[in-house]
Amino acid sequence: MYAHRSNGVWTVEVADAAGSAGGRPELAFDAGGRPMVAHHEWTQSDLRLSRRLAAGWATWTISDFGVNG
Repeated sequence: MYAHRSNGVWTVEVADAAGSAGGRPELAFDAGGRPMVAHHEWTQSDLRLSRRLAAGWATWTISDFGVNG
């Protein structure tokens, strides 16, 4: 999940809804100020990266070789 505040209103977005994603999250921002969340997906033991794009969130599996992170 990613939360941001705009004009005094908080908005919560789901960055990755697959399986049991979201473990051990790390937040960073790219050069354009867009949020990126690296996180662990527990069901498949994947390390994943979710990035906010204009059309919503995109997620990639960075490593799928067992327990990572």
